[in-house]
Amino acid sequence: RETLEAQLGTVLDCIEDQVDRCIEDLDHLVRIKSISVDMKFRKFGCDALVWVANRLAAMKFRTNIIPIENAPTSCLHEPMQKVLFANYFSSPTKCTVFIYAHVDVVPAERDCWFSDPFELNVREGLFYGRGVTSGKGMLVGWLHAIECWLKVNEDLPINVKFIVDMLHEVGSEGVQDYVQSRMDFFLDVDYMIFDANSFLNAERPVIACGLTGWAHFGIQLRGANKSVDAGLAGGLLFEPMTDLCHLMSSMVSSQQELRIPRIDHMVRRLSVSEWQLLETAEFSVPKYKDRLEIRRLRYEENKVNLLQHRWCKPTICMHGIQGSDNLAECSRALPMLITGKFSLKLVPDQELPSIHNAVQDHLRRMCTELEVNTDMKVMLLDACEPTSWSTSSRYTNALTQAVRDVYMKDPVTTAGIAICLPIASVYRKLVNKPILLVPYSMRTDRHLHENESIYEDLFVRHSKVCASLLFELSSI
Repeated sequence: RETLEAQLGTVLDCIEDQVDRCIEDLDHLVRIKSISVDMKFRKFGCDALVWVANRLAAMKFRTNIIPIENAPTSCLHEPMQKVLFANYFSSPTKCTVFIYAHVDVVPAERDCWFSDPFELNVREGLFYGRGVTSGKGMLVGWLHAIECWLKVNEDLPINVKFIVDMLHEVGSEGVQDYVQSRMDFFLDVDYMIFDANSFLNAERPVIACGLTGWAHFGIQLRGANKSVDAGLAGGLLFEPMTDLCHLMSSMVSSQQELRIPRIDHMVRRLSVSEWQLLETAEFSVPKYKDRLEIRRLRYEENKVNLLQHRWCKPTICMHGIQGSDNLAECSRALPMLITGKFSLKLVPDQELPSIHNAVQDHLRRMCTELEVNTDMKVMLLDACEPTSWSTSSRYTNALTQAVRDVYMKDPVTTAGIAICLPIASVYRKLVNKPILLVPYSMRTDRHLHENESIYEDLFVRHSKVCASLLFELSSI
């Protein structure tokens, strides 16, 4: 430990010395238009994956780029979508960490940006470019942390595994299926690491120790055994569409407050320090409204209340109606089998079975009160439990020390202000290993929006935190 601790200072100095090269790598990745939601740009995602694989191979990683054949339908065209598995094995006596990263981004319209979104632009201490706060910037930080450790020590203090995804922004469907078939890859993994946008202000870094979950529901209503003509049967049949509108409206008030009983009974209460953290969060209501071009925002009179509903309380969203008429032309058909889709965001310490029962009980009761005469069935389409872990566990303490060494101040650890990072929740559900959420940038950054940006200082410090964390985990 003493030898590694002495080398850590040299590693951090090495990261500082090669900042320019780190920025060059970020610029190179940003220029690759790896837009996963658009088929014509999918080839660039493969190019980005190959670039990362070559960088890792040069650092003694065993790399394997694997085609994802069971990806979503849109991914069945050439080039075949892929995922990168990489492994650095140092010693069986050392612990092993798994790091998730992705190289794909969402689209960016040039007219909405200060500069070309696919060229790294530096302005007033900020890096602008698509992917700098999500995916690409985080990955470059890890590459340089590992590279500097190898330069100084010629070995890593722990064993490291990577999965680098190019389908993250389209749900990683095929990747999730493949990972489930490759559980042997995780047998020796001790910790899973994900980078998260968790800073709430510029004063102190925040380490989140909780992940939100979700529950996607479908309300299926059936009238007759087939669709009928409105001119012939309209007014005679009980219509599923009418009943569905009433049932979905029953779940929220006119101000869109949740009206499902027992939904918020199990929500973790915020501590005094967490409440104070929300009070000091850098969040501008007017700027947020301007960005979305809206006049009103719920809870806009009280910033703390607004952020609490955004990050710490369950919410409901209505998504659509399957089986209804969604064509531009006028239609005379009355749909007789439809499914209304909605989702609930779940937060610690909510339990999925209790939420499922609460939703079912409410809708069944409303069927009776509203005298619904069509057949109803409530379906749980997809779900993932919210989770939280100790803010004083050994691995959380390791991350806390790594952040403290770099920022020279104590970070705030919180389990109540959970992170919404679906991919981390999915991997925890599949692998069930302890999770570390490494703080990367501000929650209020323009993540996935126009003029996406990160402070240069945060970008460089992230590499140092990654390097320090490798050392701290080696000491457990």
